[in-house]
Amino acid sequence: MLTSTDSSALLIMTFFAAHAEDMISSQDLMQAKGLSDLSPTYVAKVCQRLVRAGLLVSQRGIRGGFRIVQPPPTLATILNAVGETVAGMTVCPLHPKSKRACGCPLAQALEPFTEYLVTTTL
Repeated sequence: MLTSTDSSALLIMTFFAAHAEDMISSQDLMQAKGLSDLSPTYVAKVCQRLVRAGLLVSQRGIRGGFRIVQPPPTLATILNAVGETVAGMTVCPLHPKSKRACGCPLAQALEPFTEYLVTTTL
């Protein structure tokens, strides 16, 4: 359900939410727990997607970097920004061709999960 890009975007945005007033350089971001194992190019691409979605602002130059836009976004907004649509998570992966809710246990579990993503902010 969640891709590695989704997980990385959530981790990146959580870091920015904890440093909401600060402009964070790419170099400082790479030192964050959980991000140091990722490629700097990959992290930069995810950040640029978040900038294009209006969730981060970027600034070039010696004091440049990224900063989160206030107010902090919902988890669903972050996932939608990097490609995973929360609306797509409501389709049961076991019964994707079903025109209506299939009622299986997995489909029933997806509903509160999707609600959580839509209502929870960083």
